[in-house]
Amino acid sequence: MIVFDEFYHERSFNNGECDQCKSNNTSPAWCQTCDPPRTAQGWTSGNNGIDNYIKKIRYKTIKYDEFIEWIPFNRLKNIQKISGDLNIKFSAVWEDGIRLIFVNNRSRIPRCKVTLMTFFSSQINYADFLKNVEEYVQTANNCKLFGFTQNPSTNEYMIVFDYVRNSLNGLCSRCNRYNTSLAWCQTCDPPRISQGWTSGNKDIDDYIKRCHLKATSHEEVIEWIPFNKFKNIQLISEGNLDIGFLAVWIDGKRLVSKNDKEPIQSRMPSYTVTLKTFPGSHFDFLKNVSLKLVVFLKYIALSHSLSIIYYNSITLFLRLKNIYCQLIIVSYLELHKMNPPMNI
Repeated sequence: MIVFDEFYHERSFNNGECDQCKSNNTSPAWCQTCDPPRTAQGWTSGNNGIDNYIKKIRYKTIKYDEFIEWIPFNRLKNIQKISGDLNIKFSAVWEDGIRLIFVNNRSRIPRCKVTLMTFFSSQINYADFLKNVEEYVQTANNCKLFGFTQNPSTNEYMIVFDYVRNSLNGLCSRCNRYNTSLAWCQTCDPPRISQGWTSGNKDIDDYIKRCHLKATSHEEVIEWIPFNKFKNIQLISEGNLDIGFLAVWIDGKRLVSKNDKEPIQSRMPSYTVTLKTFPGSHFDFLKNVSLKLVVFLKYIALSHSLSIIYYNSITLFLRLKNIYCQLIIVSYLELHKMNPPMNI
């Protein structure tokens, strides 16, 4: 009688031979019987809870290049902070590099750039760290997790990962990796666009910067627009709680265009937009944006973009001294028919 192992149907001659059990591997360069227990030996994070978590993941791993590992902090070089909030991100060079398979042989891409991220209170409670890891992995579909590390200076645990990248998206000029979406690098672009500007109000600045860190493409970026970047402003609607204006945005909305080689970040200059006010203080404005934005965007169209501006102009509207505006990028053709523009 022949007794087959539980992974018999996954084994294939094309996957190569396991150097331990001499059977065909269950996937290229990986034996599901031998490799998980073997890779669980010979290392430690110094924390039994972290060790057990990594080992539990390893027993579920079915491919060599999906392997999650403990990465000693001294194997990470050129560490630079790229964003900071509750969860702080760093760029780094991983000396050993990410795993890959080359002609059914295990290999790595040495000195590979990766992203490190801490979670709030990760140096205090490893259980909270692991809980945050679980939540992040479940929601971040565009990420590939490589492993975990710990900063010995701060005792903070970190995840080591990278965003899913594609050569069709073009090459990032800052980290020299393929972009995560067309002309957009999720590692480099959000912190870059958060620098070099201010609305003059910290709460507004913080709100926009939080949106920057969540943006996943060039066209989705919410930005601060100086009011002098608008011309031909016309009143188109007036209600009890809000006022609408038509204007030409000189810089124009963001778009991705292509040169001879790859996609690039670009704009559509002199673009017609609509300005919409929310009355009250900047706290009222942010509350209105948070509560009404989703409903409002669904009402006009999910593809429309959003930016934020501020103006203080008696010329534009005598009875309002300070108006925070929400700018919705949309061709308001139907609105124009209903409310003919009035020059102001």
